Amino acid sequence: MKTMNLCRPLERSRGNRVTECVETMLKKPSTSLRSRMKDVVQAARQEERQKLLLGFLRERKSWEAARREERNKIIRLQEELKKKDSSISLLKAALDKKETRLTQLKRDVQELERHLEDHMTSRVHNSRTMKKLVGRAPALYQGLLRFGNLPVGMDPFHEVAMNLLQEDKLNEQAKLNQEEDRTECSSEANTVDIHMEEEESDFKTIAESFIRS
Repeated sequence: MKTMNLCRPLERSRGNRVTECVETMLKKPSTSLRSRMKDVVQAARQEERQKLLLGFLRERKSWEAARREERNKIIRLQEELKKKDSSISLLKAALDKKETRLTQLKRDVQELERHLEDHMTSRVHNSRTMKKLVGRAPALYQGLLRFGNLPVGMDPFHEVAMNLLQEDKLNEQAKLNQEEDRTECSSEANTVDIHMEEEESDFKTIAESFIRS
């Protein structure tokens, strides 16, 4: 036990412990060789344990530092993933809005195409009908006599409508003139009848006065 205590210097380096223990054993010749060897082995084992312990502590510190770094990386990656998920959600919402708008625009385009097709079909039908009418009564449809040779911006159907309107106005004016003529004739006839009635009444008055006298 005394040898063990002597093999534990407190303020000296760990590398000199074995040497000091050997020197101590040499200074005490009364100690047996077996006990001396035992002390040397224990000192060597203690030195080896301390080396292993220090190595383990260094490895543990480096492992904990690496683990902290990996944990921090994972936290940063999770935050970046959350941001990317939020951006993806916003992009999906914007894409859904654009798809909805695109679908509505496609419907509007289809509706406009149907409207234009119906309008063109109606225009072609009206054109054919007007051409047929031109062959039957060209005097009433002067606008279509120049169909195909009209200036840019002039609508033949508008020309036909104006001609028809003018013709209707002329017919109405003719009817009004006829009615005015009839009214004048009837008023003149009434005037003649009134004069004849007045003459007859005068003649009756004269005859009655002659009979009384």
